Amino acid sequence: MVPGTYKQAQAPRGDSGGHLSLKGLRSLRKPFIADARKRCNPGHQAGFTLTELMIVLAVITIVATLAFVGLRNNQWEGAYLRFTDDLVGTMIQARNRAIDDQTIVRVEVSQDRLEVFWIDPDDPPPDPTVAGTGTLMWGNYRDRVDGGLIADQACITGMEPGISAPSEGNAGVLPVACGTDLPKSILFQPDGSFALENDPLPDTGMTLVVQDASSPQVYYSIIEMFPGGLIRKFDEIPAP
Repeated sequence: MVPGTYKQAQAPRGDSGGHLSLKGLRSLRKPFIADARKRCNPGHQAGFTLTELMIVLAVITIVATLAFVGLRNNQWEGAYLRFTDDLVGTMIQARNRAIDDQTIVRVEVSQDRLEVFWIDPDDPPPDPTVAGTGTLMWGNYRDRVDGGLIADQACITGMEPGISAPSEGNAGVLPVACGTDLPKSILFQPDGSFALENDPLPDTGMTLVVQDASSPQVYYSIIEMFPGGLIRKFDEIPAP
């Protein structure tokens, strides 16, 4: 019969009834499962070599180092500028305090600090120019800026009487060594005038120099205070 012949032709081997045998199912199941595992887990055939991992680690280390150095330099520069800006502010405030209180205010300058002493007008000392006399009001301390970040690479090199003309840059000879002829004092009078101690030409202005040694190329900041109270600051002045 034709139907019977067709049915037998379509039946797989080992099953004359047209149904797969258990043995046939198992033979089909094994390669199917193995192929599915390969598709789901392709990583078992690929991976990074030790050399590749070492290269990636080296690149990450270099990038992290450059980022840290740049951040550290920015922190140092910010701390240094705050220190020099505070020196400017201290000079302005000391002069204003002398005018407001109608008394003498003395600023003592050392290589790592400025300290402001107030002279009591009702009970002045015999000699208000003597270091340490009067009442300590406040100070700017290099070693306290950002936990001492600039302590080893910044210093006040000197303070001298005289200034350059306002329309000109400062072309004077810089005291380049830390603490040159320091400590010194500058005295602000009740009328706003000021002079350095033992200055033969009082009220001729003042020049303060700060050193920045954070790089192989040493730079300086110059702070100039004019007789009328005008003050200006120059940064990144190269060494002479």
